[in-house]
Amino acid sequence: MGELIMTKTLKRICLWLFSAALLLSAVAVALVKLPVQAAAGEFAMEAGASVRLDDPSGIRFTTKVDQAFIDEIEQANPDKEITFGTEIKPEGKSVTPVDIKQTVWADESTETTKYFKAVLANIPEAQYLTELTATAYYAVDGVKTYVKNPQTRSIAYVASGLLAAGDDGAALVAIVDAVIAQISLVEEDFALKVGDSKKLTVEGGENLVVKFASDNEAVATVDAEGKVSAIGAGTANITATLGSRTDSVAVTVGAAEKKLHYDFEDGVVGQPYDTDRFTAKENSTCFVTNIQIGAVDGTQSLAFNFDGVNDGGPTITIKNTVLQDFYNAFGSMSFTLTNNGAKFHEGYYTTKSGNYRFDIAAKSSMEITVIEAHMKELIDNNMDFVYTVNNAYGTALYEGCRFEYYLDNIHAPNLNKVVKKNTVLSADEMLGKSATLKSFAVYKDDVLVSETDAESYTFTENGAYTFECVQSIEGYEDSTVKGTVQVMDAVFDNTDEWFGDGKLVNVDSYSNVTAANYLGATMLRMESSGNYPRVELNKAKVEEFLTAGKTFTLVYRFGDVDGNHKSYFGQGDAHISKLSGSEFAEISITPEKWEEIKNHADFATMIPFVTFAHVEGGGGGEGSDPFTMYLAGYKLS
Repeated sequence: MGELIMTKTLKRICLWLFSAALLLSAVAVALVKLPVQAAAGEFAMEAGASVRLDDPSGIRFTTKVDQAFIDEIEQANPDKEITFGTEIKPEGKSVTPVDIKQTVWADESTETTKYFKAVLANIPEAQYLTELTATAYYAVDGVKTYVKNPQTRSIAYVASGLLAAGDDGAALVAIVDAVIAQISLVEEDFALKVGDSKKLTVEGGENLVVKFASDNEAVATVDAEGKVSAIGAGTANITATLGSRTDSVAVTVGAAEKKLHYDFEDGVVGQPYDTDRFTAKENSTCFVTNIQIGAVDGTQSLAFNFDGVNDGGPTITIKNTVLQDFYNAFGSMSFTLTNNGAKFHEGYYTTKSGNYRFDIAAKSSMEITVIEAHMKELIDNNMDFVYTVNNAYGTALYEGCRFEYYLDNIHAPNLNKVVKKNTVLSADEMLGKSATLKSFAVYKDDVLVSETDAESYTFTENGAYTFECVQSIEGYEDSTVKGTVQVMDAVFDNTDEWFGDGKLVNVDSYSNVTAANYLGATMLRMESSGNYPRVELNKAKVEEFLTAGKTFTLVYRFGDVDGNHKSYFGQGDAHISKLSGSEFAEISITPEKWEEIKNHADFATMIPFVTFAHVEGGGGGEGSDPFTMYLAGYKLS
């Protein structure tokens, strides 16, 4: 066999190796631990250990020594005795180790590679779980140099590992059974959806290797760590085995739920991701070099890399099947696009009725919402969602065809409510089609203000709030609808009360106003053809608030055309300005500021609220781009 076996009697081993009474040996032996010399070839222990089943049985450790290593040691130490061996002792115990010297090479040795084995035999059952550390060495005239990779195992652990790997034999089972009376799975029968997984926990098998098996791998598989993966619909029994001890649990697998949120964290960085749902289109001069999972600052997204010899209009495509899932659940969807290029890009998505433009500056991100009417139009015409990156202008302002875009966080659209004080917000308003409520919470300044298990909330104070509504939708994964609530003194939710001659709001001749719902909020929608579109606020009505010592705050946002626009109260001298984009923005006139500016010519007959279509990092002259503005209402403070 070519292995060295320590065959002391059971009594002597118990007393010498495992006795707690023996601590540090007082034997004066010169043991000098030196680093392994830089020699050709390898000198290292094989990973793990094995069990010797022949009498006398025990735990076996193996060491590999290349002949080149032996030759160099001998050449460096002529006329000196070179020996090899293995020291074995209980892990963490301060006892003198058993020193098993190598006298023969193992049978599998060759001319170029040698192996020697050390067996500690006749281990008492009471010590089957004791971890033993084996450290191989070579010695020059008795001075030892140790391997850098000692191995630590208990004989019970090794036996259980061999059984889990498929070995059998009554002797291995007997070793394990001697240290474990029973095992039990913590989990009771459970259910998974196709694609889901669950990690099982075994009680009673600590520090041993449990064997897991499934009786129906077409339904569920289980790996060596006890992770159950759902494969197909049906039922499977998962069994945990340790020696002769077993326990089982049943898993019922149902059809996979459709995704309603793509954050791409389940992808692998550098690898493609579900090309049946997400793809791209190239043209003859601008090519898609790859579409794969990318990571930026620890967050994964789907990266689209474009390259080409000339400018072009490549696209980012979300397939119609994804649109259908979100339309069936919520009606609309939102996602984030990041322009990771060095320069500005215009872009647009296309429906049967037209294009809808969005401008993204270099190294900037934008959340885009596809409204329900556009979703329905795409689905009814069996069209994919196609976002075209418009970079064909050929000017220094625009980037050419070598750039990268990130697609991320496709989700149920955030809802943006605009309400008056004392309005009640009900969770039912946020539920998707055929959805049931799981939880509802309202926050102000990141502090929970709603009651636990609440299903509604009354807004008694002005301010900006956020909410989260977690819901279950049959056939889909649980989804969270998030949003904001702007609470104010007045809400512009109709034209009869708020718009026209003598009313608070009017516009110039380049714009028209209607009351419209945008992402859950009904507001005054102003469409403009450009030329510095202007809202005209009734001076007398606003001044009434200001002279009473109230600050007047107009709440608004932009839609359809995105990017950053600069807005002013006043025109030529830019008395009060605000740079704002697609989120709700506020612009205020304080009583103090009004005293300073009220006699300016800009405010002779009305208070102008002017917007310049100025896109940071982008192109187009100020005031030249058509866009849509939503006026939400006002706050007094």
